[in-house]
Amino acid sequence: MYYKVDVSANKDLLLTITSNQAEGNNEIYVAYNRIPSETDYDFIQEENGINLEVLVPSTQAGTYYIMIKTLSMFSSTQTV
Repeated sequence: MYYKVDVSANKDLLLTITSNQAEGNNEIYVAYNRIPSETDYDFIQEENGINLEVLVPSTQAGTYYIMIKTLSMFSSTQTV
């Protein structure tokens, strides 16, 4: 899943995801002015898990792109 957020300068951007599953592995990648990938990003969560947060401190004015990878350990669909 990809998202984009337009922000002002010198703000803190806090991204939070929560899951309806008890177990699994999610990842959040954030990049300024470009689409992030697993190898090209500016910010990432510190550890993998289900419910995650990423803080982008003191933003630059412009667009931040967010990639969320959701991996469920069960055959049921995960909602984040």
